Amino acid sequence: MGNRSLSQSSSFVCFAEVAHEVSHLARRLGLQIPSFRSPPVRADVDRSIRWSQDGSATVAVRVRGRSMAAVEFDVVEGVLQANHLDGPQREEMRTRLALLLAARHSHVREPAA
Repeated sequence: MGNRSLSQSSSFVCFAEVAHEVSHLARRLGLQIPSFRSPPVRADVDRSIRWSQDGSATVAVRVRGRSMAAVEFDVVEGVLQANHLDGPQREEMRTRLALLLAARHSHVREPAA
C-alpha cells in the first residue's frame, strides 16, 4: 500500500513538472498559458478544459492510472486547445512542442547506479 501512494505522488509530481515544462516552452513560442489541475471534474474524461469569463483557460488532466506519455500528450493538447489552434497551425505547434519537450528530456541523465 505504501508503494502505491508513493507511485501516485510521483505521478502528480511528474504531472506538475510536465505542465511547467510545456508552459515554459509554449510561452517561448508565443502561446498563452492555461492553468493546469488534476483530475478533471468529470470522471469519464482524461482531459477537459474550462473557460473563465476573462477568456483564460484551465486544463484538467487525469494522471492516475495513465502513462506519463499520455499525460504529456494531454498537457500539450490542452495548450493547443486553450490557444484555439486548429489545422496546420495546430499541427506545427504540436510538433514544435513535442520536439522541444523531447530535447529537454534528452538532457536529463539517469543517475549512475
